[in-house]
Amino acid sequence: MTDPQTDVCCSPSLGTAAQPSGMGVAGVPVVYLFKTPDEARTLAGQLARFCPDPAQAMIGLLELLLNAVEHGNLGISYAEKSALVRHSALGAELERRLLLPEYADKTATVSVSWTGDEIHFLIRDQGTGFDWSPYLEIDPARVRHPHGRGIAWARGVSFQRIEYRGIGNEVLAVVRSASLSQNE
Repeated sequence: MTDPQTDVCCSPSLGTAAQPSGMGVAGVPVVYLFKTPDEARTLAGQLARFCPDPAQAMIGLLELLLNAVEHGNLGISYAEKSALVRHSALGAELERRLLLPEYADKTATVSVSWTGDEIHFLIRDQGTGFDWSPYLEIDPARVRHPHGRGIAWARGVSFQRIEYRGIGNEVLAVVRSASLSQNE
């Protein structure tokens, strides 16, 4: 459903790659809001259906959307997440932070648009950003860490291109799909 005052979809009901009904007009983005890890998971699954290989796209979308919530809006650092995962406490900490006044009103967005044979997913969070460059490749020093490979996975498996912008709280992920140009 679209909020008529903002053109932002609050409760997405999406089509499929063959029928991109939830994507609006070619070249005009549709914006979806999400706030929690559960909303990120649901949205990643729905958005992946637009892609030629939904399973591949799901991996990357899930990683980038969860990063927007966990690291962006909720401010969980790499070191903090490492400790939380080691102690099986990440879920509880995410729920706790979602209730704190400094995080309670933060939302992330994903703008979905397509032009020609490309689907563009522009993900933004309200965090302070980060240095994303060390995470584009899987670092052998982090290979045994319980996390820290999602961006590299997304870049290598799910998308033809990933481009971080500004301070690192905005990322464009691009999927190519020849079938989209037939649907325009």
